[in-house]
Amino acid sequence: LEQHLAEQDTGIVTLPDGRQLLATVALVKEVNWRVYLFQPADAASRFFVHSLFHSSLWDMVVVAFAMILFVGIVSYLVIIPITRPLARLRDAALKIREDENYVLQRQDIEIPHNEIGEFAGVFVDMSQAFHQRRQELMGTQQELAHVNQVLEKRVEERTRELQATNKELIKSERLAAIGQMASIISHEIRNPLAVISNANRS
Repeated sequence: LEQHLAEQDTGIVTLPDGRQLLATVALVKEVNWRVYLFQPADAASRFFVHSLFHSSLWDMVVVAFAMILFVGIVSYLVIIPITRPLARLRDAALKIREDENYVLQRQDIEIPHNEIGEFAGVFVDMSQAFHQRRQELMGTQQELAHVNQVLEKRVEERTRELQATNKELIKSERLAAIGQMASIISHEIRNPLAVISNANRS
C-alpha cells in the first residue's frame, strides 16, 4: 500500500492478483504510526447491486415513492415556476390577438423575480406601448378623415361657385352676342331706311 500510494493520502491500489482496493492512510503523530484503511474498490457498486436485488418489495416501494416525491418537489419548485408564467404570457398574447382593445396589465400575470419575470415585464411594456401607438394611429386616422371631409366640402363649394360663375359668363356672352346682333340688324335696317328717306326728300 505504501508503495502504491506514494505521497498520496487516498487512492486505488491494484494488488498482484488483479484485485483493486480503495485505500487511505493517516499518520498518528503521537506514536509515529501510519494507519492504512482499505476496502474493495467495487464495494459501493456491490452494495448498490446487493441492496437493489436483495431488498424487499416494501423497500422498493418506499424507494420508488421517495423518488416520485423528489421528482414532484423538484417539478413544483423548478419547472412549475417557469412554465406557469410562460403559459400566462401565451394566454395574454392570444387575448391581444383576438381583442384589439385589450391592454395587458402587470397584475394580469404573476411576474416572478427572475429572468422569466424580466421577459414578462418587457412583454407587458411592449403590449402597452403597442396599444398606445395604435390609439395614436387611430386618432391620426380620424383627424385625416375629418380633414378629408372638410376638403371635400370646400371642393364641392368651389365647384358650385365655378359652375355658377361659368353660367353667368355664358349668360353674359349670350347677352353680348344678342346686343351685337341687334346693333348689326339695326344698322342694316337703318341704311335702307336712310336711302328711302333721302329719296323721298329729293
